[in-house]
Amino acid sequence: MRAGPARRIGGMSQTPPAVTVAQIAGMIDHAILKPELTRAEVDAQLDVAAEHRIFSVCVRPSDIAHAVERLTGRGWRSAP
Repeated sequence: MRAGPARRIGGMSQTPPAVTVAQIAGMIDHAILKPELTRAEVDAQLDVAAEHRIFSVCVRPSDIAHAVERLTGRGWRSAP
């Protein structure tokens, strides 16, 4: 039995809705947790998250104060 061409069901379009890079970035939770990361590597990842407007960033407990300081004024807020 051969499958026929795809059909519309209920008049729905087969074209998926357009999603932008910014919309996807706004859904990402970025984890910066590897124990071997240097401060420079953490900073680089924080900068990437800020640049692309990533939804949230999770850092090691030892990096919390630094991350808050680095991201302050860049449209970020810290969780309570």
